[in-house]
Amino acid sequence: MMLRIAHVMGTISEQYGGMERFELALARECARRGHRLYCLWEARPASEQFNQDMSAAGVELIVLPARSHPIRFFAQMALWLYRKGIHVMHAYFNPAALLALAAARVVGVPVPVGSLVAGLGRRGPQDVALRSRWLLGVRRSLAAQIFTGSRGLDEELRRLGLGGRKTVVHHLGVSTVASTRSREEIRRELGIGQEDLVVACVAFHESVKGVDLLVRAVGILAPEVPRLRVVQVGSFRDPEYSARLRQLAEELGVADRIIWTGLRTDVPDILQCADVYCQPSRQEVLGFAILEAMEAGLPVVATRVGGIPEAVLHNQTGLLAKPESPESLAAVLGVLLGNEAERRRMGECGRQYVRQAFSVESVTKRLVDHYERMWRATRS
Repeated sequence: MMLRIAHVMGTISEQYGGMERFELALARECARRGHRLYCLWEARPASEQFNQDMSAAGVELIVLPARSHPIRFFAQMALWLYRKGIHVMHAYFNPAALLALAAARVVGVPVPVGSLVAGLGRRGPQDVALRSRWLLGVRRSLAAQIFTGSRGLDEELRRLGLGGRKTVVHHLGVSTVASTRSREEIRRELGIGQEDLVVACVAFHESVKGVDLLVRAVGILAPEVPRLRVVQVGSFRDPEYSARLRQLAEELGVADRIIWTGLRTDVPDILQCADVYCQPSRQEVLGFAILEAMEAGLPVVATRVGGIPEAVLHNQTGLLAKPESPESLAAVLGVLLGNEAERRRMGECGRQYVRQAFSVESVTKRLVDHYERMWRATRS
C-alpha cells in the first residue's frame, strides 16, 4: 500500500545543508517504495535548488507558520491531515511538533511519530525544568513512537522516566557532498596561507554551541602554534552574542587568528581547506556538522557531551575534550595540530566510520522500514 507520510519540520530552512539533504534522500527512498512524502516548514526554504530537487522527487512542500500563530496552526494542521488522509505524521521541532502531534491525534492519524534532536539540559536530566519535563511527557503520550537522535539522549529520557518502549534511537544520516573548489583556492579566498594550520568550526552563535570555549582555546594555543587559524562558519542569530565573541577574541589578542564567515552555502569547500574540525558544544545530541566533517575526511576535536562520543571515537576518529574546559580543548587540538600523520589516520578512520554507520542512504531506509512496520501494526 502507498503510505502518505507528512514530515513536520517546524523550523526554517536557511540553506541547503545536512537536514535538507537528509529530507531529499528520504523523499527518494519513499518514491522508490511507492510512498508519498509531504514536507511542512515554518517558511519556504531559502534554497530554490533544494525546492526544485524536492519537487522533482515528488514532494509537496507546505508552509504553515506555528510560532506566531499556534491556534491557527493547530486548526490548519488538523484540517490538512484529515483532507490528505495522512497515514504517518512525523514531527521534529517544537513548538510545531507538540501542536502537530495533538492535531494528528484529534483527526486519528494512524501513526503519529515525534523526534527529539535537541538535548535536555547542559548537565543532564537533573537540570530539565518542570515545564520542559511536562512538555516532554505530553509529546510522549501523544506519539506512537519517539525517535531520539542519539543513545545519549535516549538514556537521558529513560533517567527522566520518559523512555521505555516508546523511544528508539534513530541517528540522522549524511550524504557525500564533494567540494567544488580546491583547497588552495578556498584558502586564497579566505586569506589563509597554504602552510597555515586551519581549524574549522560550523556552529550558530549561541551559548550552547560553545564557540567562546574555542576562542579561549585559541588564546592558549596561539603562542605555541604561530600558524594557527580558525574558520568559524555560522549565522549570527544573536548579534549581541556575536559581538561578545569578537570582543573576547580582541581581549585575548587572537582576533587576527579567527575568520568569522557568517552563514555559508559552501560548507564542503570550507571543510576542504581545513586540517582539523572542532565542535566545542556544551550540549549536542550528535551533530550534523560533526558527521559532515568526518565525511570530508577531517579528524574531529569535540567536547565529551551528549551523543558526540557515538560519532567521535576517542583516539580513532578524533579526540574528546572535557566539557567547559578551554584548557582541555587546547590540549587535544594541540596534539592533532602537531601531528600530521595522526590527522590523516583519524580523518580516514572517521570517513570510513561515518559511511558505515551514518550514511544517509542506510539511515533513510531504516526510517521508512520503521514507518512501514508501525503502519502494519495498526492494521493487525
